[in-house]
Parts: sequence; C-alpha cells; structure tokens
Amino acid sequence: MLPGARLVACRLARLNHQDPRSNAHGSHLTANKCGREKTSSDGLSWDRPLHGKTGDVDEPKFFYRIKILEKETTSATVHWIPPTLRSLEKVATAIGGTTVEKIPHKTDQAAIYVPRGKGDDIPHYVNIKFKGEITALLVTVPGRRTKCRHCGDTSHWSKKCPTLRQRQLSRPIQQPTPSYTEKVQNKPPPEAPASEADF
Repeated sequence: MLPGARLVACRLARLNHQDPRSNAHGSHLTANKCGREKTSSDGLSWDRPLHGKTGDVDEPKFFYRIKILEKETTSATVHWIPPTLRSLEKVATAIGGTTVEKIPHKTDQAAIYVPRGKGDDIPHYVNIKFKGEITALLVTVPGRRTKCRHCGDTSHWSKKCPTLRQRQLSRPIQQPTPSYTEKVQNKPPPEAPASEADF
C-alpha cells in the first residue's frame, strides 16, 4: 500500500437494492481503521484483511466491495534530473506532490507521491530554472501515455515526431563553410602592386 493510504470505511453493496448495511440475518459489515473485516450482532465475528477484496456475506445474493474513502497517493517518476540538483522539493511542489524519494542506483530519477485526485493534473514535462538555464524534466505516471515534447500527441515518441521531421525538412539548406585549405586553394593569386602610371 502506498504511503498515506489506509482504509477508513467500506461499503456493502448488494445485488438487490435493499439496505446495504445489513443482510437477512441482521449482521453488519464494517471495517476498522486497519482495514479488517468485522461482523457482529449474530454472534459471529472474524478478523481478516479486506483491502482490495470482494466476497459474499452469508447469502449468495449479497456481496461486499471495499471502497477507500481517504485519498490515496499516486507515484510519479521524474526523469532527466541534473545530478547536481539538490532541492527536489521544488520539483515536487511544481507538480503538486507531497513526498519525494530518490530512486536508488538511478541518479537522474526521483519518485514523487501525489494525491490520487490530482493524478490527471500532473504535467508531462516540468521546466525548472537550474544554474541560469531552463531545463525540462519528464514526468511519467503508471498507466499514462507520455506526450510528445514537440506536438503534444501521445501516439508516438518525441524522436519520431512527424511535425519535428517536417520542420527539419523545411529548413533552408545551408552551404557548408569552406575549410581553411579550401580557402587557400581557391584564393586568387595576389595582384602585382600598381605602378604610378596606372593612376
């Protein structure tokens, strides 16, 4: 389970649309703060983990599904971090994150935890000012396609962007500058000094 996520309540859902809190025997399904199931009022009780589980309650027509009511966090990975950048908290606040963790053995990446509701608001690229220059950092989220840096489309990688290719093809072709040896070889011979009679 991600940091900050805990089960605080659950909901009993039923196939027939009656009171969702009790079954035919009068037992109620609740969850405590640890996310463990408890039943009572009919003398039966048990204690087991519930997070992410579904199952039947006494009768086949009843079932429960666990719903987390407290906000969870999503892990966003930030790539292309300059190795000398020390304040990752500024990057975290730029994307709305709360917790920052360096990824071991990867100097240019960090994991930033963002509240689950803000997962759609996380930008794909974050521009930061570092040593007087603006640097772009890539932000990836599990299950989300990465946008192209050039056109913003998610159907291709940035290096295979068709608009970038069109821009490269439409540039005027520049003639290469001649090298020093070419300049010396193509240089016309020096003219003889003019005499006074030529004036």
